[in-house]
Amino acid sequence: HISGSIYKAFAVPGTDINGTNVVPYDASQAGNKTGVASDTFISGGVTFTMHGDTFANNTGHSIVNSSGGAGLESTAGQVIAGKITRVMVIKMNALTATQQTMSSARSDGTKNPVIAVSSGDDFIFKAGSTLTASAADLDIHIITVQYNQDATTILSISGGSSVTGNAGAEDYDYGTLFADISGGTTANMAILQDITFSPALNTSEVSRIESEMNRRYKGIST
Repeated sequence: HISGSIYKAFAVPGTDINGTNVVPYDASQAGNKTGVASDTFISGGVTFTMHGDTFANNTGHSIVNSSGGAGLESTAGQVIAGKITRVMVIKMNALTATQQTMSSARSDGTKNPVIAVSSGDDFIFKAGSTLTASAADLDIHIITVQYNQDATTILSISGGSSVTGNAGAEDYDYGTLFADISGGTTANMAILQDITFSPALNTSEVSRIESEMNRRYKGIST
């Protein structure tokens, strides 16, 4: 076992470094995704399988990856009051039939808009009430929440569905990632980008942001 990163490796028979490369490993061939436990990819005709906490990041961009069991919390909360727009580019690493919280409040349970995968493995947003969108999968998605604190709130999943309804009216005590407010219901996932806009964007502005995310990141489900 090692703790670190391997970008390329090769094996040759015997001790001749100029010999035929019989087992090539090139992480850049993992595909435009984050490869995690049980994922496979082919490099040089050899199939490699991820095990344990090993993962291959070939999204072409930096990511923050969690294998579950931990979260990130801001050191000092900041209350974002009123309507907001939230845009996240994410990839679930596993679906567990238990809630996996992507984002929640730092410490104030009365200001706690939550983006998560539900125990039914659906994408959800809730801030007092729950909006349920399409079923989650292991592809890269843009999650857009146009949180208007009324019945016009929209939860949209690229490559999936969009749902409009009342998700509640709580302000946002920013913030925790990969876990709920108590540090539980942790998420096994990768976050490629996370942006919160205050005040909320209009429909045209949301469309431009989503287009830029599609341009910037490879392999987004559309």
